[in-house]
Amino acid sequence: MLHNKLNNYIGLLFVFLFFVSCTPNNQTEEGKLAIIRLLVNSSNSNVNTRSGELTTTEEDVINDIHILVYNNLGELIGHKYTSYNPSNPAITVETRSSNSNCTIYAIANTGSSTYFNGKAYSEDNLKTLVAEDLSSVDGIKKGTSGNQYFLMSGSIIVSKIDPGTSTVSSSLSLSRLAAKIKFNITASNGITITDYSIKNIPKNSYLVNNTSADAATNYLSTGLTTLSAGTTSVPDQYFYMYENRKGGRTGTGIPIDQTGKALYAPVNSTYIEIHAKSSTFNGLFKIYLGADNISDYNIKRNNSYTYDIQLLGPGYADTRVTHYGFSLAANNSTLTNTAFAPGSANCYIVAPGNSVLVPVQRANESDLGLQISNVTSDEWKASLLWQTESSLISIDDASARASGCFKVTAKSSTLGGNAVVAVKDNYGKILWSWHIWVTSYDPSTSNKTYNGFVWMDRNLGATTITAATVSTFGLLYQWGRKDPFPGSAVLSAADGTRSSLYICNEQGTQLAEGGDGVKSELASGANNLERSIRYPLTYLTGAGGANIGYDWYTSTNNRSAQNDYLWGGGSVITPTNKTVYDPCPAGWRVPAWIASKSPWSGFDSTTFPWTTPSDWNIGLGRTYTAANTYYPASGCRVSNDGSFFHVSRHGFCWSSSINNCYSYSLATSQGDPNPAYNFNRADGFSVRCVKDNW
Repeated sequence: MLHNKLNNYIGLLFVFLFFVSCTPNNQTEEGKLAIIRLLVNSSNSNVNTRSGELTTTEEDVINDIHILVYNNLGELIGHKYTSYNPSNPAITVETRSSNSNCTIYAIANTGSSTYFNGKAYSEDNLKTLVAEDLSSVDGIKKGTSGNQYFLMSGSIIVSKIDPGTSTVSSSLSLSRLAAKIKFNITASNGITITDYSIKNIPKNSYLVNNTSADAATNYLSTGLTTLSAGTTSVPDQYFYMYENRKGGRTGTGIPIDQTGKALYAPVNSTYIEIHAKSSTFNGLFKIYLGADNISDYNIKRNNSYTYDIQLLGPGYADTRVTHYGFSLAANNSTLTNTAFAPGSANCYIVAPGNSVLVPVQRANESDLGLQISNVTSDEWKASLLWQTESSLISIDDASARASGCFKVTAKSSTLGGNAVVAVKDNYGKILWSWHIWVTSYDPSTSNKTYNGFVWMDRNLGATTITAATVSTFGLLYQWGRKDPFPGSAVLSAADGTRSSLYICNEQGTQLAEGGDGVKSELASGANNLERSIRYPLTYLTGAGGANIGYDWYTSTNNRSAQNDYLWGGGSVITPTNKTVYDPCPAGWRVPAWIASKSPWSGFDSTTFPWTTPSDWNIGLGRTYTAANTYYPASGCRVSNDGSFFHVSRHGFCWSSSINNCYSYSLATSQGDPNPAYNFNRADGFSVRCVKDNW
């Protein structure tokens, strides 16, 4: 679901200073005349757009530009305004020499040579200047119809400016002050859409990017867009707006979904207000914008956000959020075989030889609240926790930091595997972790449909679907936890053993079970959620209690101490939206009971036979014949000590739904399969993801 900022090199600002003189000891004389020659280029990429929406070319336009130069004391020592001519992009700026760091700012598309008259006399003053207040949403676009563009700004620091002319080169990236919002609204289940409007659009913005605060204190809203009777779809809407960074939720209560996002929205967060109705209700939907569907309320400059909004019932909407840099330069070689992570999730699929950019904003979306105050800063670092093959992946947390992401690249020579990557603070504390599933498998094209769901054709983390092989087992999960544990390394393991898949660290050193690898610890305390996030390699075993069974989440023997909504299945009638703790990739989720019906309803010994009927122990799994889909007998990790149990003789798959203090699963065994089996939440079972579209 969501992706973070990509600085676009709209303008490349090259500074050329020609050395003809110097001073003793290589010291530059202060205050002497200096000439800076600048080359400003605009990248162009054409796209087809609807009437009224700016093309990518128009969004990139530099019409005119102010260059402001400040010395290390923040004093203005040079200023030039000029129109921009792409066929003659050279700009010369008269300034004064300086022996210390100088900052060069470029502000594009003000449309006025007097824009900074009486202002910007110091760098501190420049940083307080804001764009003029908008009187309408369309006012953010400068120029006239057919020749429109956006305010842009950027800066670079040069180590010194010598007198006369000298030569040095550097580059400056210009960023638009605007963000771009696209949305589609679709209504189903007899619902029609009456009208919609946009609320809390900032009237202004700082000209220069301020990483800690927004300028806006006043906001505007659009009027109602009234729709014709019977409208069920509003496609391809868009608008531009100044940044509105409201942070995270104002509270940490449940539900941890879109409904909760509306309940805990900060004041003046931007949202789309939709009136809709059916034969049984007249409703108001508030869709709060941001980088996810749960807890992020930040609209950032120079970013693009797309919202696919589905109205499903009274008070129940489901929104898919796509977030990425405003545009991607076609010639940016650093993005070869790299994609922004498709929405916020805890698991990302990466094909061998390819890369993915993972947004760290996910660390701010859970019940732990804000953990990274600025995702583009150096307050976090990404590192490998474990991998199933030496050098399976490499991690780069520098090149995409300005986008609030880290980059993961899978080696091209692998047949597939799994890894877990963590983001830590500067003291080594794990803030969040992600499962990286290295595989050529594409679930969008290879899937199975049955019982009203679109299913992956394999367990989460499996590298093949070849029956009677360990590669089909996949990984194991304690119910409600986001992080995986390695499964069995052998086809048939004795109960109580710990022969888990080989895992190693970044140096290729094996992480032994019970040592540096997976270790089991008794869950203690009323709430172990934070502990589960900080220690993803720790298998939390349950102490056991009549009212809670064996539950890793709590050791308090009181039913009310459990958390039924970790994976969204607190109700077997209507599950909530996908949660922040769901282990499946973006667009997929753990299956849930709906209308009191198991997702494996109809699985029995006839429809779901052992793959090799003559010997249940050889087949190592069952096949649901109606969809020709194989479920391996991958066994499990048991709730009281984390060791393996019934590998090759049983298979278990979690649902997200609960039954009293236990959770529902699919259980296969030598006897009849059970599509509604209760198990302890501290057990480690397989997960078979379904498409997140119900």
